Amino acid sequence: MIITNFDKFREQELVGTNGVIKKFMRAFELELLIYMSNGDKPVGPEVSDYYDINEVGQKHLLGLNSELKVFRADYHKGKSAYYIAERLDLSVNIVYPYVKNRTYTKEGVSCGPVRTSVLFKDFSKASEVSYLSSFQILRDIQMDDRFYKLRKK
Repeated sequence: MIITNFDKFREQELVGTNGVIKKFMRAFELELLIYMSNGDKPVGPEVSDYYDINEVGQKHLLGLNSELKVFRADYHKGKSAYYIAERLDLSVNIVYPYVKNRTYTKEGVSCGPVRTSVLFKDFSKASEVSYLSSFQILRDIQMDDRFYKLRKK
């Protein structure tokens, strides 16, 4: 089986930085770590460039490369809660609190890596953010919906 360094594989075959790939992995609950090794040490909780990736993992990621391109473009693009809501076919009233929670803490402190030029007090449904994917917002909404359904029973 061909094993290669993940950083080398990522730079030659994939689009996106290690950080974008981590966010992609979380947004779609991809278990990429099962394809990775770290010499004789255990792998950590997140993908790292110094890990090695086996051939099966390489093929799996190559099969997701077009989706990764879409995710990466969406992640970097400036977008509002209105845009995200339309993209996800959801009400902006559902989407907006999630965008705001990913952008600012409850105290109004900016959350990285999400970027916006709007102050907390002026943040609205039309405010643009970047370094946040519509797919991350969808995952947050779906996770809350799952917990809501469990609590209802």
